[in-house]
Amino acid sequence: MTLQLKANSDAIRDALRRHGRYELFHWTPAARLPSVLEQGLLCRRELEARTVAYDAHGYGRAGKEEDFAGFVCVSFLPSWGMMRRETGPLAVIEMPSTIAGIDRSFYCPDNTARNDYEFDEVSTWTELEHFEALFAGPNEWKLSNLQAEVWIPDGIPVDFFRTVYFRSDEDLQDALRACEPLAANLPRELNFRVKMTHFPDPDYEKPDDLDWEEIPIR
Repeated sequence: MTLQLKANSDAIRDALRRHGRYELFHWTPAARLPSVLEQGLLCRRELEARTVAYDAHGYGRAGKEEDFAGFVCVSFLPSWGMMRRETGPLAVIEMPSTIAGIDRSFYCPDNTARNDYEFDEVSTWTELEHFEALFAGPNEWKLSNLQAEVWIPDGIPVDFFRTVYFRSDEDLQDALRACEPLAANLPRELNFRVKMTHFPDPDYEKPDDLDWEEIPIR
């Protein structure tokens, strides 16, 4: 997988430093982690081309998943809204935020599953001004919306993975055993760690008037 940077990738990198944002995240069911570590994070179109099994999720309306099928969604915060729907162990993958400067990446200040956002428009939001719209102000760490998204074309190689987080040591140990056959081929800098704060509280009960929109995951 060959990645090219945007012509303004230096400006994106400077903006990331100004906002104090150094990580982007993608979550996946832990059962899919061996596949992700073997092949990288692949867009839905590439997963289907390679006949790789994945867990399909809604995009807000039927057919919208085809529009976004060539991109992978990452975010500045783990996507608790979607993660709450899962019943099994989860893994959160941390990557350097500089991947936001990959060519053809686009930026949405909210959840693209909402009816307000259609691919034909959102996919044109590729410039620095669109990236800045993810934040509450020119020098703010705070996001304009907790569900702000960055969409990366095609996929993200494993070499960009820095840390994989788990909710518990039990989940981490299970993942280590499942991924042991891949260990020799993984980046030496890749870490497995427990960080409960990256995961939603399992005892949390969502208020009836709070509507978590769906976003795509692998």
